[in-house]
Amino acid sequence: MSFDFSAKGRSARATIAVPEVPLNAIRARSRAARAHERTMRIAAVCTALVVVALGAGTGAGAKLYSTVRVWVSGEKASITVSSFDGVREPTSAEFHDAIAHATFPVVLPVGLPPGTHVTHVFSTPARHPSALVISYVNDRTGLKASFVLVDPKVVQLGGTLLRMQSASPRDVYDWRAGGELVLLPKTVPAAEADRLKAAMQTATPDGTLRATEPMLATISALGGPNRLELAERYAPRNGRSALIDRNQTRSVAALAAQGRPFLDMRVFHVTDVPYVNGAPDYARAHGWNARTVAIPPGGVRAIAAVLRSARGAGGDCACEVLFNQPNAAAYRIWTIPLSPSADVKAYEVDARTLAVVSRSR
Repeated sequence: MSFDFSAKGRSARATIAVPEVPLNAIRARSRAARAHERTMRIAAVCTALVVVALGAGTGAGAKLYSTVRVWVSGEKASITVSSFDGVREPTSAEFHDAIAHATFPVVLPVGLPPGTHVTHVFSTPARHPSALVISYVNDRTGLKASFVLVDPKVVQLGGTLLRMQSASPRDVYDWRAGGELVLLPKTVPAAEADRLKAAMQTATPDGTLRATEPMLATISALGGPNRLELAERYAPRNGRSALIDRNQTRSVAALAAQGRPFLDMRVFHVTDVPYVNGAPDYARAHGWNARTVAIPPGGVRAIAAVLRSARGAGGDCACEVLFNQPNAAAYRIWTIPLSPSADVKAYEVDARTLAVVSRSR
């Protein structure tokens, strides 16, 4: 869903507290890794704004339950939170983990057009959510929609929604599905919202989870935006696979020389978001990205060898790179050009010698 977060995002980013990083570590970090880390910090701030995208508000008699408060009055809604977890391009395991401990039986959105995929899932409060925000995109149809699924226990119906410094109450469609309240901001046509409502109201939690599985990423998309859908066509079912974007390919040679891995920082956590005069105070919020090894140093060296083989000593390409390690002896690597007319090329690399062999896709 498109929201006008530019000014608020820049303002929040300017005040968010970021832990100091040692100077030597900064110098050692590659250009792409620096860019990726900055992107994820900004994403954490913007995610806070997405979670309050329905508007931040307070009201007399509002119910506080597990640090989430939701107000619905007429066709407008507001929400405040104090902590949340989020993940970009979630895999099945990550998505299951995000919704597993919700305080209500989760009926997920169904009836979405073929080709739709989940771009983000946010759960609030962290670790034991009573509200979920799930964002969907369909490049073929132009669909962009974020659904807010809420435990009715945290909802205050009626009353006055006050305009806050951070956001205004949003116009929403709302309906009940099973044991949850569904909020959908009105960027979706009314007829489409009615169709989605009807589909959700006759669905079950287990059925909607099965329907959501094809919408989830099957590989780790480390940067972005990625050619994820195309990469998933080539990724083998065995071994671990990861996709790095164009900016990250530029840093491969430096990371390989330093013996450094590619880190997966798609998962992020924001805790203790305080509100001052009704507005979130990001200067005193705490947030961090999970940092797991997605491509080990040996795999980075293998990618560097492929890029040297394909593009010469500079090792640069106008491409993204799909990485897979089927076993301890070999790596499988694909270069995916940014140009739709160019061909995807496949390689196999010996894990010991780093010898590169071009092979059929």
